[in-house]
Amino acid sequence: MHAHNDNATAKRPAWFDAKLLAYRKGLFALARRRGYVGDEADDLVNDVYVRCLANWQSYREEGSFFAYLHWAMRGIIAENKRRRACRPVLVGAREDVDITATMPSQEHYAELSLALSRLQGRNGTVVLRQAMGDDLAEIGRSLGVGRERARQLAEAERLRLAKMGMAA
Repeated sequence: MHAHNDNATAKRPAWFDAKLLAYRKGLFALARRRGYVGDEADDLVNDVYVRCLANWQSYREEGSFFAYLHWAMRGIIAENKRRRACRPVLVGAREDVDITATMPSQEHYAELSLALSRLQGRNGTVVLRQAMGDDLAEIGRSLGVGRERARQLAEAERLRLAKMGMAA
């Protein structure tokens, strides 16, 4: 039978907690250098504490404790950026555009599934990634092409879907 959590079987040493608390001011200074102030800095430092306390066994005593904390903070910042990039952007209502929202239905799901299944190859990947919030420059870099070429690929796929009666 395997233990669910290695931390449950091995007790965290008191020196680790004391060392973590001793670096509190340094963590806030590091958060400020990264552009976090006020409540954002508090949240970031608390997230570093939680991560380090949960993964204390990954620290090696021969290494720098501050470097360990710094890498934990960098990982948290990167995760937060990825989460924010995937969030939908809400657009405010405009007077010249009539937007009518409807609740999703099985019909909508079926239409979306059909459109996604018809996306093809590299062009389809560009359309899908753009819909998920990636910018064209980033998509182009991952495909080994420029931003403009990525835009052209997306446009070609949208036109292909439009000819089939699908919206993208």
